[in-house]
Amino acid sequence: MIRPSVFAWVALAGAVGISLFQLKQSVQTMDEDLLRLNRQIAAEHQTIHLLRAQWSRSNQPQHLESLSRIALDIEPMKPGQMARLGDIPFRPAAPARAQDAQPAPRGIPAAGAPPPPPPAPPAPQPRARVQAGTHAGAPAIASVAEAGPGIARGGR
Repeated sequence: MIRPSVFAWVALAGAVGISLFQLKQSVQTMDEDLLRLNRQIAAEHQTIHLLRAQWSRSNQPQHLESLSRIALDIEPMKPGQMARLGDIPFRPAAPARAQDAQPAPRGIPAAGAPPPPPPAPPAPQPRARVQAGTHAGAPAIASVAEAGPGIARGGR
């Protein structure tokens, strides 16, 4: 007759065998995945190497110059194409109202004509102040209208 302890030992040995078999299968699956990933990484490294070689060839100045001659209709700059800053005419100032608008002159002003005065800078807008209690020494704002028009809309 079989003792109960022998039955327990046989069951334990069977459970250990089954778990070792499952562990071996999962390790083999992970090993195959690792091998596949290493092959993919090697292929990506090779692709990166080829792309860098193509980029260095495409980025050479001689190659870019030959492509620009073929594709673009650009000629080298000539000395007669250069001008001084003083030779460029100023743009007329924009009128304040649409009723005051006059057509802009089409010609370039004469060389002796003085340039028009530059437009006046815009008036400064008042800045918002921090409310009392958020910063030591900062005065509180009595109303939004006192802070300025940009504060009511959420601007600065």
